[in-house]
Amino acid sequence: MSKKEKILRRLQNGEILTQLDVTFDPEIKCTRLSPRIDEIEAMGFLVDRTMINRDGIRYMSYRLIPTEPNGQVLLTI
Repeated sequence: MSKKEKILRRLQNGEILTQLDVTFDPEIKCTRLSPRIDEIEAMGFLVDRTMINRDGIRYMSYRLIPTEPNGQVLLTI
């Protein structure tokens, strides 16, 4: 299974991922998360990117945006 597939599986399970998460995950060991997210988006998945700023350190977190089978975005309240 490719790193992209492993990352996609995690996102589909509802996980929110950061570069730190996938770098030190023994199953994934990915040092370039952003290009893998781009590949996942090119497959048609919608990914929410959120910039986190903690104690002056900025990093991106990624999560899948839930969609209906017809491609419509599910709204969560």
